[in-house]
Amino acid sequence: MLNFPKTTSPGSHFNLIFEVKSPIKLQEPVIVSVGVPAYWQILFKKEPQNFINQTSLKYIYTVISPKFTVAGNFTLYIYAKRKNGAILSKKLIIDVIKFRKLEIAPVTVPEYVKEGDTLNLEYLIHNLGNTREMVKLKSIDGQIFLNRDSLSINPNESVKVRSTQLVKGGDNNSWEISSGIKAYLKDSLIPIQLINSIPVYSTKIKKKDPYLRFPIEAGVWYTNYLLGNKNINGIQFDIRGRGFLDLKSKHFLDFTAHGPTNIDIPILGSYDVYSINYTYKNQNFVQLGDYTLQFNNLMEFGRFGRGIRIDNEYKKFGFSGFYMQPRFFNEQRETFGGSFFLKPNTKYRFSIDYMSKYLVRRDRSFWSNLIGVSSKFQGKILNWETEVVGNKVAQQYDYGVFNRFLIQLKRLQVHSDFIYAGKDFYGYYNNSYLLVNNVSFAINKQLNVGVGNNITQVNPSLDAINFNTSPFNSSLQAFTSFQFNKVSNLMLSYVIQEREDRFEPKKFHFKQSFARISYNLNAPKLIIWYEGRFGTAQNLLQNNDSSIPRQSIGNSLQPQVRVFPWMWIGTIAEHQRTSRFSAENALTDLFFYGGSMKIIVGEKLNVNFLYRNNYAPDELIENRSLVDLSIGLRLKNHNFNLTAGQNFIPNLSADFQKTTYLSLKYTLRINAPIVRNKNLGNIRGQVVGLYRVNNYKGVLVKLGDKRIMTDENGFFSFNKLVPDKYFLEIDKSSMPFGVITNVKTPMEVNLMANSTSNIKIELLRTGGLEGKVVFEEGNKLAATYAEKPKVIVKLFNETESFVSQLDESNKFSFKEIKPGTYQVLATLSENQERFSVVNAQQKVEIIVDKIKKTEFGVRPVERKIEFVPKTFKLVDKTGNENKTANPIILSKEPKKDISEPVSVIQKPKENKTSKVLKAEPISLIPKKGVNFIKLNVNLKLQLQNRIVSYKKIKAEDIGINRTSSINPVYKPTISVASNINE
Repeated sequence: MLNFPKTTSPGSHFNLIFEVKSPIKLQEPVIVSVGVPAYWQILFKKEPQNFINQTSLKYIYTVISPKFTVAGNFTLYIYAKRKNGAILSKKLIIDVIKFRKLEIAPVTVPEYVKEGDTLNLEYLIHNLGNTREMVKLKSIDGQIFLNRDSLSINPNESVKVRSTQLVKGGDNNSWEISSGIKAYLKDSLIPIQLINSIPVYSTKIKKKDPYLRFPIEAGVWYTNYLLGNKNINGIQFDIRGRGFLDLKSKHFLDFTAHGPTNIDIPILGSYDVYSINYTYKNQNFVQLGDYTLQFNNLMEFGRFGRGIRIDNEYKKFGFSGFYMQPRFFNEQRETFGGSFFLKPNTKYRFSIDYMSKYLVRRDRSFWSNLIGVSSKFQGKILNWETEVVGNKVAQQYDYGVFNRFLIQLKRLQVHSDFIYAGKDFYGYYNNSYLLVNNVSFAINKQLNVGVGNNITQVNPSLDAINFNTSPFNSSLQAFTSFQFNKVSNLMLSYVIQEREDRFEPKKFHFKQSFARISYNLNAPKLIIWYEGRFGTAQNLLQNNDSSIPRQSIGNSLQPQVRVFPWMWIGTIAEHQRTSRFSAENALTDLFFYGGSMKIIVGEKLNVNFLYRNNYAPDELIENRSLVDLSIGLRLKNHNFNLTAGQNFIPNLSADFQKTTYLSLKYTLRINAPIVRNKNLGNIRGQVVGLYRVNNYKGVLVKLGDKRIMTDENGFFSFNKLVPDKYFLEIDKSSMPFGVITNVKTPMEVNLMANSTSNIKIELLRTGGLEGKVVFEEGNKLAATYAEKPKVIVKLFNETESFVSQLDESNKFSFKEIKPGTYQVLATLSENQERFSVVNAQQKVEIIVDKIKKTEFGVRPVERKIEFVPKTFKLVDKTGNENKTANPIILSKEPKKDISEPVSVIQKPKENKTSKVLKAEPISLIPKKGVNFIKLNVNLKLQLQNRIVSYKKIKAEDIGINRTSSINPVYKPTISVASNINE
């Protein structure tokens, strides 16, 4: 063999190049044949023309496999023999690779639908691969009619599915809905989907307010706190507004007035807030009053205070400036600064930043001046953000660095965060270090592996309302995750960690190493989160036994069940057996439990409840909720809210760490009118045409829920409409049969402000087309069919298209068609390989007030065997070369077709005038002791369409049952020689 591929794709061809060698020079021809699996074909062969005195002969064969050959191993053979010599053979194995392709095509999609309609759609799912697929179907926004969860679709098989969808109402006169289906293969998370956008027009004209209104919420807030044994009450007002101030949406205002402050602990909005935010053309921003300053990562990452900020952003550059007095950070009294930035393109930004802070630390006060540069790049593969800031306090200098990058390169993802701030750096961080790195690699769509580290030793300048103690932490982990499907995943990891409390006296300082398993399920009716840990821990607060690692085990389970469509109920269960929190460094059992409930009833009622008895000591570094209840009730423009619970606040004394609270709030929503829209429009039109020359009165024109009848001249009008998109429709029942509009309705009308849209609608008399499909058996009419094919008839021209299906009498019709020249096409929606349409496409002329007639024929696909007249001889080579057997005549007549429908079963016919030998060349390989007979045979077989089930053909087999569709799971194992001739 000079060349033989190991693999091939279904429906593709490959070259088979080989040599036949002889130890002596050849003086006679060599008979060579290639055996291929059933239904494989040899497209081309090149054989040597000269063999005299040759010792090596080179052959080239081009072989093609059927388009839907199943995946697997197939066998080919090469046969060669000399005259009167033994047959030599070589066996070849080729692997047909798996090919997967699923295609979704819409069968019926309407041009538009009305609000409130039920949308019924049909889709055709076609398996174009060479393997059977298990497919799960999901509607985009509807319901699919299936008796089972998944479909099994064979290669080259199509399945038709139906879906239904309710067209919901909207706030506009027209909009679009998305409709379609998703198909999930058995081992794939990425769906194959088809989504259609279908226009919807309302059956009612939505009342447009002539005023531009500004949404405002005004309410009163009652709060009760229980801090230890101290009870605190307070009543506050709350007024908020947010919206545009003009009809062109250039000026935007957002304001809040909430107060007064009633208690010393600023939590749950119990402190006063007064702010006004103004935006012009989404480029110029002004913040006045109370706001959160997030300047950059190193200078000020989040500070709540009172002051002013101005930002201006243009296409290529921008600048900002601010002044603030912090409200909940006593060490900082004043802050001001600004920045200037450049944006050469949409991906890159560079800025120069400045900030000055007046700080009070212990017994001294000073100004901290910071200046720095920052850059940011956002691309498809790389996202990179860097800041470098220098700091001057008196005559001392220090600096801070922030760097973050994310690389996403196909299956590889690399993420890194780095923060450094010196001891004399007084920005948002001081004397801080952070290094977080993660590298992950996706082996395939389901399996992901990676490693990561986390070193956190930061001192952030947190406001008092943040309640976070920022413990020191360092960890190293390796992990792997597996995505079972779109709703569940599993993660395995191994972690080495050290964690230390920042406060004195320290509540925890430990080292631990453990293996971790976590599972997450997020199904429509069940949510499960589980985490299990097993390893060792060392309590470093105990000097005596800190070097002795102790066993550490932890399990946590949080299931949630959807008991009703509007209710979820969940539980919390956690157990830890560890020594890391024990003062005696002894193994201690910690139990945590709780529950949750969620109720959602439309947009009117919303209830959330959560209870947990406690948390582990290293989790109590921030504000934690032990009991949380919230109830929201909405009745038109009135909102009622109840909030209650118990919080743990870490940086308070032990007597005040658990705070119980209750809050009641009432809110009234007001849409305040600020600008009247005076730019209303009108729609005026006329109905014209030929069918009523003198009187057009009585045609009903609809615009949403508005109705109007045309006058004698066909005029109609709709006045004082808010500028919007409308749909105009002619009521078909108000016109006589056989009359239609010259334009498609409903017709879209875009009404501009302070304008009048003039419309003319022409009415036309129509014609029609009727037809019938005749099912045939060969040249005869078919009385019955075991499986009648489905026929779809399409009438179309360059501008319009109509589709019809057959009724019980195999008839179809197209009524009220605009006069003109059309093409009518009959197609089979399935069984295309078994049946064909005679004269499938025709040209018709639709004439006014006339019904044209037409007819199509459908007949089974026929397979023909053509015999070429040839006399062949049987020569006895056993002993007498000159003795010739009587010639057997294959056919004395001119070329004759023996044709029969492939879908009809008939009894075998006996052919008395001719004999055909069993046409399987492999059977000609002589066995030991059997004499070889030379055949001069020239048979020509022509197979029309595809032959799909394998069957050996004998003389007496002509006329026996034949099938016309390939069994997609059939895998031929017999190789048939392509030629053995002299």
